[in-house]
Amino acid sequence: SYTDMAAHVRLLQRFSRALAAIPKPTVAAITGFALGGGLETALCCDFRVVADNAKLGLPEITLGIIPGAGGTQRLVHAIGKAKATRMLMTGESVDAAWAESAGLVAEVAADEDVVARAVDIARRAADNAPGAVRLAVGCARRAQDLSLTDGLAHERRAFLEALASDDAAEGMSAFAQKRRPVFGSR
Repeated sequence: SYTDMAAHVRLLQRFSRALAAIPKPTVAAITGFALGGGLETALCCDFRVVADNAKLGLPEITLGIIPGAGGTQRLVHAIGKAKATRMLMTGESVDAAWAESAGLVAEVAADEDVVARAVDIARRAADNAPGAVRLAVGCARRAQDLSLTDGLAHERRAFLEALASDDAAEGMSAFAQKRRPVFGSR
């Protein structure tokens, strides 16, 4: 019923907002098909790795509806209005190569390597200073919602916060001593 679907879409949007707001970086590994809610979920993540044979799309328009879990908004932020509008109004799926060239995904890997590649990227992020990673990802997330002037002010505050951390002192000391840094809490 209409009432049930209205409640369902509110729940989906709450889930999407919660996923997008996770303070740590999120990485999606996409194999096979990411259509509708699958792509909307992946769009909540900071970084997407996709299999070379994957298909991505928001086909809701072919059912007489539109994406309801943030897909119309997050897709525009990811690839721009023109490309997003084409995908939204036709419901056509795109392949991995197109998704990468459009900026929908950051990397394409062989199907059997997608999860390992996503985990490798997450591990590389985890090797860095956790506070700096959190601040950098937070700045990137805010860039979508702020003017350039406001974004630069936000970045300056985040930079100064990172600079004042023990991890910054350790990172700069390690660089000067030509050794690998040992960052604090993980």
